[in-house]
Amino acid sequence: MCAASLHREITGLGWDNLSSKAEDSLLSIFKDITNLCIPQTSFRSLDHNIHVITSYPYLERLTLSYTNPGWPPSETIAKPAPARLTTFRFWSYHNVELLDWLLRAEPVPALSTLEFGYIAIDQIPR
Repeated sequence: MCAASLHREITGLGWDNLSSKAEDSLLSIFKDITNLCIPQTSFRSLDHNIHVITSYPYLERLTLSYTNPGWPPSETIAKPAPARLTTFRFWSYHNVELLDWLLRAEPVPALSTLEFGYIAIDQIPR
């Protein structure tokens, strides 16, 4: 569930089924998004999920709930995390891969809020 504050929410969109043209339009029209909530959707791959996140250069808050980032997870993802990202919330063990990417990003974002639920402690990366 996404917070009730002013934000852009993309709900129920099958990112894995979007045409390239539709995805490009969606990403370019909303470039100024600072608060993005993506609940209950799937991506083609973890790389694709990260591509969507990094397409929003002003992103400060990201919420993913029951979002499947795509499988299998990539070994190395070179894209840096959004520089302004301070809040990351997720409620699914699938999104642990994204947390791992954020913590390995160069530079590591200055997260002030990290909120997660419904995952086992052994699913948290070091």
